[in-house]
Amino acid sequence: MVRGSSTVVTTLTLMALVILLLVPSPAAAENGVDGIIEEDEYPLSVKLGDGHFKMYWDIQGDIIKMGLSAEASGMIALGWEPTRRMLDADMIIGY
Repeated sequence: MVRGSSTVVTTLTLMALVILLLVPSPAAAENGVDGIIEEDEYPLSVKLGDGHFKMYWDIQGDIIKMGLSAEASGMIALGWEPTRRMLDADMIIGY
């Protein structure tokens, strides 16, 4: 491997990841997911942390549609712990 080529691979990988995150998927559009939480869009919700973190969800058959909002200056995340200490956890991360 040529010196510096790992930097190129890392840069290309990051660019691909950013593109995947920014381009809406057809599955998301199919299910009405647009990144905006509208009033009464989700029938179920919970407020945590004195209302600073809000989670909304709707379950239709085997599909769960979720929305997260938070008063934060950076990223927010939610994880389910199926084992211990978040090992094998499912996570939703947003910015």
